[in-house]
Amino acid sequence: MPSYDVIVIGGGPSGSIAAKTLAAAGAKVTIVEKDFKRVKPCGGATPSTSFREFDIPQKEIVKKIEVISTIAPSGYRINTSLNGGYLAIVERGSFDSSLRKQAEAAGADLMEAEFLRIKDKQKRICITVLEGGRERDVCSDFLIAADGVNSRVASAIGLKSLPGVYTIQEEVDMQAAEDFQGLNVCEFWFGSSHAPNFYSWVFPKKGYIDIGTGHVKGKYLKEFMKNFKMRRRIHGTGKQRVYRLPLKWRDSLVRGNILLAGDAAGLVMPLSYEGIYYAMKSGKMAAEAIINGKPKDYEKHWNKKFLKQFKLMNALKKYFLRNDRTAEEMVNLHKRKEIQEASLRLWLEKDAGLSKILSSMGFLRKILY
Repeated sequence: MPSYDVIVIGGGPSGSIAAKTLAAAGAKVTIVEKDFKRVKPCGGATPSTSFREFDIPQKEIVKKIEVISTIAPSGYRINTSLNGGYLAIVERGSFDSSLRKQAEAAGADLMEAEFLRIKDKQKRICITVLEGGRERDVCSDFLIAADGVNSRVASAIGLKSLPGVYTIQEEVDMQAAEDFQGLNVCEFWFGSSHAPNFYSWVFPKKGYIDIGTGHVKGKYLKEFMKNFKMRRRIHGTGKQRVYRLPLKWRDSLVRGNILLAGDAAGLVMPLSYEGIYYAMKSGKMAAEAIINGKPKDYEKHWNKKFLKQFKLMNALKKYFLRNDRTAEEMVNLHKRKEIQEASLRLWLEKDAGLSKILSSMGFLRKILY
């Protein structure tokens, strides 16, 4: 029976960064991923600093976004320059594959297999996987669950499914969108006719645009996408895919020798729904806690660094995404220089503390608290 120091379930950004970090420190680790060819539906945006922080090849960047365009329900548009910084747009298939290859180069094993169940979780963890049509058991001292919002590992240890929002994504020709303002612009559209309590988006990719919208009830997605395409004047059609994003982070990230990271832990930033950076960061922090022999420190360090930001953004989401009036108010606030600066820090400077953000948003405290 194969034995490891750590088994990582899930070969996306969170799992791959965790495995690379562990392997580089000398741990014996394997990634268990059901399908190496799977491409997760995703806008694919992450701050440029991610590439330096996680040592990711620059060739994975397909577009550099230098302007964020926010459109209110009334049609009023605010363009926010990222002031020399940029959001990197990646193609998730290539990006995820590159991260797995880096983990393998660092010494991690890659196992294309499906996690079925936890067989034993006493002193060591033994799991059963389905590989090549045959079941087999694998054991380790620790397990990192990085298997997405519908985490089987979380279910196996008795955790409830996370509340989520369904998103629908479509890839259409670049020329299909009228008046598209440029290849270095991401658009965020607000309006109850196509994105109640959420937003719709237009992201440029390599030779096409990625468009989408979301809602807590999946049955309305196609109707909302149709409404958005009419409003945005997008005439092309493409393959549509649906995915669920977590709406809430888990109260606990560590259960004994099982650590949850990325979407499996609900670590997606409220309001912006940005997940790639936080997935990679959580994977690295979980790995470092194991390396240091203090797995419980993962949750403590994560909360110290990000919990206040997540709570703030969740409060902003609950207030501003209630209806068209409050969404209009949110977009209009971006006329203010201090709000634009706060937005830049949230997009680009992930180390910005809550006090810095609140200092720019002090006049909102009465609204939120």
